[in-house]
Amino acid sequence: MTVQAAILNLQAKALALSGMKSAPDAPPDAAGAFPFAASYERIGKMVTHSYGFSHELVTIFTELHVTRQNLTVAIDTAMPFRDPFLVAIRNDPTLGGTISTIEEVRWTFGALKWGTVDTIGYRFEIDVKVAI
Repeated sequence: MTVQAAILNLQAKALALSGMKSAPDAPPDAAGAFPFAASYERIGKMVTHSYGFSHELVTIFTELHVTRQNLTVAIDTAMPFRDPFLVAIRNDPTLGGTISTIEEVRWTFGALKWGTVDTIGYRFEIDVKVAI
């Protein structure tokens, strides 16, 4: 079980969304083909139970970016990604066996930025538990 494997699983789920054009294994330096997804570890902590026994609690961000040349079109393009992505992670709470379980998922919708490019879309904050 690793956070990196969980990130790759989330990227595969994002790429499987109808209309998603890119979901690279690692966050790109620059925005590529839109819409695209990027997942990365944001914050974590290790919880120690006793000598040699612990687990990690990690927040992984998955961002779904849509180009923002026309706001109305961008919103109409981005909004349909929400439900299928949530269903995909709800139906696979161990992200393919890469983590112990998903603890909680939060999201925001609105203005995003990738590098210097203004985008619009979703930022999912996925709290996962990883046995170590």
